[in-house]
Amino acid sequence: MLRSAGAIDVLPWLRGLFLLWMSGLAVTTWLTVRNWRRVRDLLGNSAPCIDAQLLQSLMRTCEAQGLRRVPHLRCSQDIDSPLVLGHCNPMLLLPAGTGFESEELGMIFAHELAHLRRGDLWWGWVPALVRHLFFFHPFAHFAVREYGIAREAACDAAVVELDRHSRHDYGRLLLRLGTCPRSDSGFAVGSRTFHALSRRLAMLDNTRFLPGGRSIALLTIVAAVGVMPLRLVAATTEPSASATSSAADAVPIAALTPRYTGEHITVNFQDLDVRALLRLIAEVSHRNIVVADSVKGSITLRLNDVPWDQVLDIVLKTKGLAEHVQDDVIYIAVAQ
Repeated sequence: MLRSAGAIDVLPWLRGLFLLWMSGLAVTTWLTVRNWRRVRDLLGNSAPCIDAQLLQSLMRTCEAQGLRRVPHLRCSQDIDSPLVLGHCNPMLLLPAGTGFESEELGMIFAHELAHLRRGDLWWGWVPALVRHLFFFHPFAHFAVREYGIAREAACDAAVVELDRHSRHDYGRLLLRLGTCPRSDSGFAVGSRTFHALSRRLAMLDNTRFLPGGRSIALLTIVAAVGVMPLRLVAATTEPSASATSSAADAVPIAALTPRYTGEHITVNFQDLDVRALLRLIAEVSHRNIVVADSVKGSITLRLNDVPWDQVLDIVLKTKGLAEHVQDDVIYIAVAQ
C-alpha cells in the first residue's frame, strides 16, 4: 500500500505528541499513587475514637441525615481539619487534641456526612479522571477547582439548612478551621486556599443544596464551554471631587492616594470578629501580625479585588487601630 508524503511527515509528530501525553499521564498517575499511600499512612497512624459522647453525636447526625451506615470515627495528630475518607469503608477523622464544642461537632458531622449522603466520594472519580486525561488543558484544572468549591458549598448549605445551625455560627467554625492546603487526600471541612474560604463564606448568604449529579453537570459544562466563575461585585459609588481649592494649594491626586502593592483579595463578611479578619490577612499576606489583647469588636466588609494592605488599612482606620512595623513583624493595637 502506498502512503502519501504528507502522511509520512505527520506520523512522527503524532507519535511525539502521544509520547508526551503518556509521560504526563504517568506523572499524574504517580502523584495519585503517592497521595493514596499518604492516605493509607494517615489512616494507619490514626486511633479509634472511644469517646461515647462523640459516638452518640455521630449516630444522631447519621439518623438525621438518613444514613443507615455509621462511618468509623478515628482521631489523628497529622491533620488540622476534620475529613472523611474511604469509598467502601468510609472513615471520619478528627484532629487529636482539638477541643470542639458540642454545637461545632454537630456542624462538623453534618458537613462530612453530607459528602457521604451525596456520594461525593464516588463522584470524585469523575474530576480525578478529567484531571489525569486532560492534565495539559488549563480549563480542566479550572473545572476541577470549580467543582470542588461547588461540592463544599453544597455541603455547607446542607448544614445551615438545619434549624439548629445558623450561618453566623457555621461561618465562625470555617474561620476557626482556616485553610487546609493538604486536604486533597479527602474531603475536609477547611478550605484549601484563602480564596476558596472567602467564596464559601460569601455563599453562606445564599445557600442552596446542590445534588451530586448537578455538581458533575456543572463540571462538564465548565470544562466544555470554559465559562468564567460568577463573582460577587460590590456596588461602588464614586465620590465627587471638590473644586474649592485654589491653584496655588492644589496637590496632585496621585500624591494623596496611598500606593498598595499587596496581593488582591476579595472579602465579604458580616459582623466578623476583627481578630479573625486580621488572622486571615496574616495568612494571605504571609506576614507576621501580632494583635494586642485590647483589639476587640466586629466589622462588616464587602470589598472586591482589593490589595490586602489596603484592606488592612481600612480595618485600622475603621476600628481606630494603629500599626507598628518592626523588621518583619506588624504590631497592631488600639490607637492612643
